[in-house]
Amino acid sequence: MNRSILRSALGATALLVFGGAAQAADLYRAPPAVAPAAVPTAIPAYAFNWTGFYVGANLGGRWLQDRGNIAGNPYGLNSTSFVGGLQGGYNYQIGNIVLGLEADVDYGRNSRTSLLATGDQIRTRLDWSGSVRGRAGYAFDRFLVYGTGGLAWANFDTRGTDAAGNTSSSSRTRAGWTVGGGLEYAVTNNVSVRGEYLYADYGSPTISYPGTAVGSHRETLTSHLARIGVNWKF
Repeated sequence: MNRSILRSALGATALLVFGGAAQAADLYRAPPAVAPAAVPTAIPAYAFNWTGFYVGANLGGRWLQDRGNIAGNPYGLNSTSFVGGLQGGYNYQIGNIVLGLEADVDYGRNSRTSLLATGDQIRTRLDWSGSVRGRAGYAFDRFLVYGTGGLAWANFDTRGTDAAGNTSSSSRTRAGWTVGGGLEYAVTNNVSVRGEYLYADYGSPTISYPGTAVGSHRETLTSHLARIGVNWKF
């Protein structure tokens, strides 16, 4: 009888063990597999980069202001002229910031003659002008907004004629400074167009007319230049 009881106890124990294991297996469910998140293979880059050398041409208008006073007789030799020229330089882009250096030269014929109350005549003419400037701007992809400033130069031809008809003339190059700004747009990866404004100050030199009765005087020379241009980027 003891053996029958022992066998019954062992059978009941086995049933409990295997039944519990089966029930635990039914209760456990493995979590569903999660697909790995997509990782971008590359960071999007700007469609256009301004770094590189360039050359170009421009057309525009130049307004020359020449103000002075001879023996108490003030005068103003203000004149306008169409201009055309060439430019070239180098840009370097860091993020959205664009830094560069540019040189340009323009030709136009600003000329004006003034008759004073004394009967004397004076004339100022500006032909060639140019500059070497630094540029700093902010790029909105293919749009570039920039400021610029540096050294300016211009060739002035002056002439004075007194009431007796004696004439004296001279041609000299004046150096000064210039500041301005502009907007440039890259039409293609090599071609860009722009609009630009520059103000230049050539100081207040003393002008004399040897051999004539026209008195020496100081004149103030400034100019405004507005132009459009096209550049080819290498």
